[in-house]
Formats: sequence, structure tokens, C-alpha cells
Amino acid sequence: MSVPPKFGVPRGPSFALLAGFWLFTGWLASPVRGATISVTSLADSGPGSLRQAVADAVSGDDIDFQVIGTIFLSSGEIVIDKDLDILGPGMDQLTLNAGSAQRAFAVENVRACIQDLTIQRGAATEGGGIKNDGELSLLRLRVEFCQATEGGGGIVSFHSISLTDCTLSDNSSGTGAALLFGRETRRWPIPPCSRTMRRLGVGESSTRASCG
Repeated sequence: MSVPPKFGVPRGPSFALLAGFWLFTGWLASPVRGATISVTSLADSGPGSLRQAVADAVSGDDIDFQVIGTIFLSSGEIVIDKDLDILGPGMDQLTLNAGSAQRAFAVENVRACIQDLTIQRGAATEGGGIKNDGELSLLRLRVEFCQATEGGGGIVSFHSISLTDCTLSDNSSGTGAALLFGRETRRWPIPPCSRTMRRLGVGESSTRASCG
């Protein structure tokens, strides 16, 4: 009478090699998560400031806030030149005030998300509040009282931009008082307010728009 073979966990060098392969491929498949850098100061620059956090971050990091109040920018726009998520505590909790002397954010050819804060009193030739040359997602953002001499009082975008639950109000410019789309802009996806935003982006005199 023949005895059926017993099936168990394989042993020996072959199993060790196979297990190592599984672990290696699993490690490769695991997403690499960036660090979270916390802003602990409302100062324009220096340790704990938003400007310093952006400078110290590497691509893929998140920046959050352990402070509420107003950051008064005084040493130029904050340049986002790496993939970053800037996660504010809420539109009514944190304001970046550019003092009508500089733009708040300039996004270069990177992927960035800015959410849950207010930008006010930015000023520039284009995009008084934000200038976007990358893939930018804006969520629950308020942009107000910004100005541009040529276009995009609140925001100017030359690449991909998404706005969700945003308010752009009381911004001023000769063209696109709230939001100006550059020639290469891909609007992905601007939710129900898309028609309104496109009208305001092309030379309309209105200064107010909302996304929801």
C-alpha cells in the first residue's frame, strides 16, 4: 500500500532563497512614504518657520502646522521646488500675509498640494497669490486681496491645476482678477465651478469665485 506524500513547508537552501525573494519584492512594492515636518513658528524665516520647513524638506515630504495665526512674509515668495504637501490647520486658523510686497507661493515643475489655509495680500507681475508651473492641487484654500499688474490677481497657472472647495475673492488684475490660465494649463479636475473659473480667468472684471 503506497503512502501519499506529505506536503509541508519546504526546507533547505531553496526555501531560504525563495523567502528572501518574497521579502525583497515585497519591499520593492511597498510605497515609500516621506517624512512630516511640522511648522512651529509664525516667523517669516528661521527655525520652525514655514520657509525653513520647505527648504529642509525632500521630495515626498508633508508639512503640517503646530501653530495658528498669521505668518507675515517679508523676505520674498516661498518657492516650492520639490514634491510637497502643505497641510494647513484650516482657512480660519492660518493666514499667509504677503504684505502687498511679494507673491506668497511659486510652484516650479513639481507636484504640490496646498490645503486648509488662507493667502492674502500677495503682489506680483503675474499671480499675486500663487504662480504655478507644476502640477498643483488646491484644497479648501482662500486667496484674497491679492494683485497682479499683468494677469492672475489671485492665481496664475501655466500647467496642471486642481481646485476643490476654494474661495478666491477681492483680488485685482487687468486680466483674470481671480485666476488666469496660461496657454499650456491643463485644468484637472476643476469641480462644479469650472465654467465660472474659466470666465474669471480670461479678462473678466469680477474678483470673486468659489469652488465647491
